[in-house]
Amino acid sequence: MEEKAKILIIEDDQDVIAAMRVALEAQQYQVDSAIEPEEGLSKARQWRPNLVILDVMFGRRQQAKGFEAAISRRKPTAGTCRWMGSSKNRSSRRTCY
Repeated sequence: MEEKAKILIIEDDQDVIAAMRVALEAQQYQVDSAIEPEEGLSKARQWRPNLVILDVMFGRRQQAKGFEAAISRRKPTAGTCRWMGSSKNRSSRRTCY
């Protein structure tokens, strides 16, 4: 049996996580999620997803924790592609390490 690709969503909006989860699971991906960047990076180290979808801006103050987490923790998730996006300015960036 072929193992399905694993996708980790790191996002602070539960509604966004739910919508992404429904769409991705409908395509037979394995999906996990985290609400905080540090929790997500811990899950990424343990679970080794094929893709991490990482929100850039977190919390009411819209701090750029997503970028900070991606920059400061490259090695623990080496070999994993990351897609970082923000609805604030509708920008995104994809990187594979």
